[in-house]
Amino acid sequence: MQEEEEEEEEEEEEEEEKKKKKKKKKKKKKKKKKKKKKKKKTNQRLSENSCARLWTSHTIMTLPAKTIYRENFEDEHFTVKHPAWVLASYPRQMLDQTQAIPISAAAIQGPSNGCMVNT
Repeated sequence: MQEEEEEEEEEEEEEEEKKKKKKKKKKKKKKKKKKKKKKKKTNQRLSENSCARLWTSHTIMTLPAKTIYRENFEDEHFTVKHPAWVLASYPRQMLDQTQAIPISAAAIQGPSNGCMVNT
């Protein structure tokens, strides 16, 4: 009789542990979904009259007034072949130096005021 009771208690404990693990997994999934939603909202365009600094895995120097996604510039060696997430920050007079705006590389257009887009 005691053995049966002990076995039942062990089974109950195992079931409780399984339930706790499931709850933890659900919480992790919810957090991941929230992060994904935030990333989707960040597609933005730079204003035409601003210079931007871009940071990617490669150093990029572009000329103004053309999109940098699948576009050849006057520098014949520069072409972006893959869409990539980059960080752009406006000049100091427009935003604080600490503020950065994540945008899609496909959405970036060079300014028409003769500024260079540097990364």
